[in-house]
Amino acid sequence: MNTALGQATPQLVLAGLLASYADEDGELGISDAGWDQVEAYFEHGSPVVEGTDLYARLTRDEVDFGVIPSSGITSRDAEYGTVTGVISPEDGVPYVTEQIAVINGTPREAAAEEFIDWFGSADVQGAFAAEFAAYPVNEAARAEALPEVVELIESLPKQDIDWALTRENIGSWVEKTELEYLP
Repeated sequence: MNTALGQATPQLVLAGLLASYADEDGELGISDAGWDQVEAYFEHGSPVVEGTDLYARLTRDEVDFGVIPSSGITSRDAEYGTVTGVISPEDGVPYVTEQIAVINGTPREAAAEEFIDWFGSADVQGAFAAEFAAYPVNEAARAEALPEVVELIESLPKQDIDWALTRENIGSWVEKTELEYLP
């Protein structure tokens, strides 16, 4: 488990843990049962070892599983000679769609829009997906993505996360977790 909660993936894990426990009367919008899940996750997990790849720990039998963005699976399997399995809970897995946008008030709005059109094009997204084992939301680019990545992503149920609640509270959830539950 990653204890550096300032990063996007550990925050996504935290949001995924709490998603099923939304409670408007609970602390920070989460029921006590949700906070019990967070406590158990950090109490029983094995913290990341700084400078040591998860897959190195897996191949040395130090840990049985871990969290990694799907885009890292293909390269790690090639590097370590592993075959990664994915745990798919009944309520799904958290998905994140990476996005770019024009910053409001920029004096370079036309150049920003031109860049977005270029970067979001099927050609660029297809090449990006092929090189970085990504799953493009641009459907025309999906044909260039690695078949194993497309198969994996399309096989995983998407977890229902209340993103408005998450956006409103993620900073407070991280703070509470860091203060009360991290080893």
